[in-house]
Amino acid sequence: MSKNLPEIKLQELLTKLTESQIIANNQMTGLDMRVKQVEETLVKRVYLSAVEAQAVKKHVKSKVSELCRKNNWEYETAYRILIQALYGETNDQYNVTSYRELPSTYFSEIIEKIDKWIPTTTIIDRINNKAA
Repeated sequence: MSKNLPEIKLQELLTKLTESQIIANNQMTGLDMRVKQVEETLVKRVYLSAVEAQAVKKHVKSKVSELCRKNNWEYETAYRILIQALYGETNDQYNVTSYRELPSTYFSEIIEKIDKWIPTTTIIDRINNKAA
């Protein structure tokens, strides 16, 4: 038995509707991916809040003081070298020029890295040579 004309038209419409739905779904998937990329980019561009920046500054000073005490370095001699090295390494790691531009999304990680930071032998040598 052959299909009558209305059934054929209905089948054609259903096929076109299915194809349109597949195309729409593919476009939505593409848009979803683009939105996620934009969100990831924006999250990395949100700087530390004033409170977070103050906490970073406090942790850096605390770490420098701790290193001076543990290594019996004169604070005035070692302070500037250690501060510059610690801020420099932190800023470089997150590709920023100032600690105030550090991405807020990584705040906990930044604090943890500051607390665990160990100066390189080059930094230690600079401090020891300056003290001599």
